[in-house]
Parts: sequence; C-alpha cells; structure tokens
Amino acid sequence: MTAIPATVPAPGPLARFFAGDVWHSFRSSPMAIGAAVVALGCIFCALFAGLIAPHNPFDLATLELSDSMLPPAWMQGGQAKYLLGTDEQGRDVLSALMFGARISLLIGGASVIGICLPINFSKESTSSRTVTPDPVPTLMIVSCVRSVRSKRMVRSSRTTAPLTPSYCER
Repeated sequence: MTAIPATVPAPGPLARFFAGDVWHSFRSSPMAIGAAVVALGCIFCALFAGLIAPHNPFDLATLELSDSMLPPAWMQGGQAKYLLGTDEQGRDVLSALMFGARISLLIGGASVIGICLPINFSKESTSSRTVTPDPVPTLMIVSCVRSVRSKRMVRSSRTTAPLTPSYCER
C-alpha cells in the first residue's frame, strides 16, 4: 500500500496578515502602537460619548453661564468638574469634543464608503461587462452639496454672488 500524502490547508487571510511584514513592523514600533492606542481611545470615546462624557453639551437645562470661559483644571481658576475648561456658553469642552468626534467619524466613514463603493463596483463590473457606476457623479454630488452650503453662507452674509456650478442648477 502506498501512503497518501496529507495536504495542509492554506492559511486564512487573518493568519496571513498576522504572519506578514506589516504586522511585524507594527508590533516592533512603539510609536505605531502608541498611535493605535490613542486612535482607538478616541474612537471609543466618540462611540460611547453618551455614557462616558462628564456633561451633555446639548442639554441646555444643565448649562450655567456663570461657568463660562473657565480654564482647564490644571490652570489657575480651573475646576476639576471641567477637565478641559468651558466655552463661552458654559459647555464642557471635553464633552463637546467627545460628542463632536461622533459627527466627524460619521462624515469620515460616509466619505470613505461614498468614494470606495463606486470604485469597487466599477472594478467588479468590468469583468462582467455591465454598466459601471463612475466616481465622477459622486464627486459632482459632493460639489453640489458644497456649493449649496456656500450659497447659504453667502445669503447669510447678505451678498448675492452666484457660487453654484452650472450642472447643479438643473
């Protein structure tokens, strides 16, 4: 009888990643690990801002105008209640940063999806010979949104210069 050689299954993508050069370079760099810890901490604070923020900057009933423009806690006149101080309306700056990071992550994630999704569709559909969505309409939509926003800003400053591109006025 002849022995059948045993075949070893190929490692999965995750195992290949952890065995690769990128992971080794990341593990051996204290600066990269520190940056990843800070980035993950910021993302954690943004996602769970409602639970871990010391104050709610959107709750107008809790604002105290007497606490406006306080310096950070480590400076003269600062309070431990407001670690990074307060703004002109008495809102806690740390809480405002946490809640504001939520919006930044949402816009950043939507931008990545809005740009990568059409590019991914165009790559997949070239092999199947179907009509491909192009990234140019996505950029046109972004341009229209920016021009509408600019138009609102122009109206609010009482000038009437046309800022809308011709393809947005249809």
